[in-house]
Amino acid sequence: MPIRADQRAELFGIVSTPEIVEICQVNRTTAMRWKAGLARIPYAARELIRHALEGDLPQPAARAWPGWRFGRDGRLYAPDLKRGFSPEDLRALHWLQQQHRYMERLHRAALRAADGDGVVADEPLHSRKPADQVGRN
Repeated sequence: MPIRADQRAELFGIVSTPEIVEICQVNRTTAMRWKAGLARIPYAARELIRHALEGDLPQPAARAWPGWRFGRDGRLYAPDLKRGFSPEDLRALHWLQQQHRYMERLHRAALRAADGDGVVADEPLHSRKPADQVGRN
């Protein structure tokens, strides 16, 4: 389906030719012809540009991640958070989870040693007394 002139103006009014080249992986001449209305813009290219500009996720990712979007700064934004996640932040989550599990194991071992019976109930760490207060009321 051809794009109307008002849609073209809306779509290309805020995106530069170099951005079109980068988003759609086309040569500069093609991007310039699209912007000028001299060539038909393929539907897939229009959708890529729209997704890049609006930051929304394409289907089926949008169903699995409702409300999440990519900002123009390249960060991933959750619907309820103002600060976005950079790729480095997301990579670090794995290591933070590993560190948390390791610290939990150390904490449980310390509680076993303090209790003396070697058994620790499966309860959240925040609800346990510190090891130096085990047995006290």
